[in-house]
Formats: sequence, C-alpha cells, structure tokens
Amino acid sequence: MRRPGPAGGRAGGARLVRCGGCAAGRTCWPAEAPRPSSARGRKWPARGGPRRRAAARPRGGSELVLNAAGLVACAVSLLIGRPLTEAVCRKAGTEPSRTAGDPAARRRHVRLTAGWAVLWVSHLVPLGYLYAANSLVGLTLVSALFSKPSLPAMAAFTVVVVRRAARRGLYATAAAPRSSSGDCHARKPL
Repeated sequence: MRRPGPAGGRAGGARLVRCGGCAAGRTCWPAEAPRPSSARGRKWPARGGPRRRAAARPRGGSELVLNAAGLVACAVSLLIGRPLTEAVCRKAGTEPSRTAGDPAARRRHVRLTAGWAVLWVSHLVPLGYLYAANSLVGLTLVSALFSKPSLPAMAAFTVVVVRRAARRGLYATAAAPRSSSGDCHARKPL
C-alpha cells in the first residue's frame, strides 16, 4: 500500500491538499480540508469529518437579567425608604388602604422586601456561576428545581403575611374592636 506523498500528491485516487486551517500545516484529505463558505452555499464540511463549533453560551442570560432587575428594584426601594412589597400589595389589593401611615406595616414590608432581595441574591449566585462555567445542564437544573418554584412560594408567603396581619388587626390604625354584646353601635354608659 502506498503512503500519502507530499501536498498535491495522489493516494488511492484522491488528491491530498495542504491544510491552511491547521497550525501544524499537515497534509489533509479533501473531506478534512477547510472549504470557503461560498462553496455552493453549504457550510463546511459538506460531508464527512467532524464538525467543529465554537462553544456557545447557554441561554440563561434572560433569567440572570430578571434576577438582577429584581435585586436592584428591591435594594433601591429599601434605600429610599419605600418598600417595594408595600406598593405591589396595595396595587394588588392585598394591603388595606387604612395602613398607609402605619409604622408596623412599614416595618413588615421592609422585612418582606429584604426577604425578596435575599431571594434574588440566592438566585443570582448559582446562576451566575453556572453561566460563567458554561454549564447548560446545571443552569437547567438550578432553574427548574430552585429558581422557578421559589418565586411563587415567596409570592404566596408575602400574601399570607400581609393578609394575616390585616385580618388580625395588627395595625395601629385598625378599626376599634366590637363590644362584647356584638352590637357595634352600642353606646357606652357615661
């Protein structure tokens, strides 16, 4: 059997070419040689040989942006003294309007907003690490098993805390308790 000769030689009827893409400048078979991208509209290689691609970044950037935006919104709202959860709960109708100036409600919402900020940080740290490590499987697992289920759980926790406080009348501006007879219009003796 004949060994391949220098570049341009023949071996078994196939013409060998000098590979311009190799740093070593070795002699390659035609299927391995790089082709110009204009070769009949096909991407190289048209047939045979392994396809080499640059490592693509996983598509987790949008989740990182969402978590970063949530963290920034919570941090800014805490810094300016207007907790984000208070505004959101008022718009959603879970926070009664009578608690507008109540310091207990404000403290409660500061704690809830700080909890949301901790949640966003706990999402950003593993997602950022896995995104930088280019781990698609890790991003998928962390996102599906930790990030996505924790958001509705924290939202439900926020609603429960706010409604429970409103129902128990834990606010300083809550309505006066009913009389023991059950009649709210009963007159007190003078």
